[in-house]
Amino acid sequence: MRKIVKLLGIIALVAVIGFSMAACTGSLSGKYVYEDDAYDSITFKGKNFTLRYSETDDEDIEIGTYSVSGSIVTLVYEDSPVEHWTIENSRTLIDEYGDYWIKQETSSRTRSGQNSRLAGKWEIESSTNWSSVDSFEFFRDGTGEMEGMSITWKVVEGNRINITAYGQSQTVDYTLSGSKLTLIYDARSGDKAVYRKIN
Repeated sequence: MRKIVKLLGIIALVAVIGFSMAACTGSLSGKYVYEDDAYDSITFKGKNFTLRYSETDDEDIEIGTYSVSGSIVTLVYEDSPVEHWTIENSRTLIDEYGDYWIKQETSSRTRSGQNSRLAGKWEIESSTNWSSVDSFEFFRDGTGEMEGMSITWKVVEGNRINITAYGQSQTVDYTLSGSKLTLIYDARSGDKAVYRKIN
């Protein structure tokens, strides 16, 4: 009997160690975009990653391998030093500089629904950001107008919008409640603008 209890204890210990090791290792998949510029992205596939600084220039990329231990992602570049990033949650990575990389939304159905709700003309109600525009219009096809400028826009993740004008791109968080759209430029400082839908 004592041998059986001891054996069961050993099996339980091995199981705990096994689960602990499994929890500390893992892998990532998919594409993450840099919070301030959707042209910068890192894509994980298998045990490899591709870091892109441009959507069009194939020369402007870095590649390497990676590993995950707990919440730490170790990137081993092909010709650069090693970097350690942090997994904040299932959709967010933080690089060594404290910048956020957000997992890109892959569901076209989800994006289509969000595009429908965001399409329309928006007029400012209040803002803590001096550079906020007075009004803008999003069209369903991903184009739009902002103070006489032609723009393109897209939902890059569940609650983030990327807006591009004159080759300059900005990605911001947003919330949508009825006819009110809040663009959150910096959640930490409370920097945001609230817009009201007028059509």
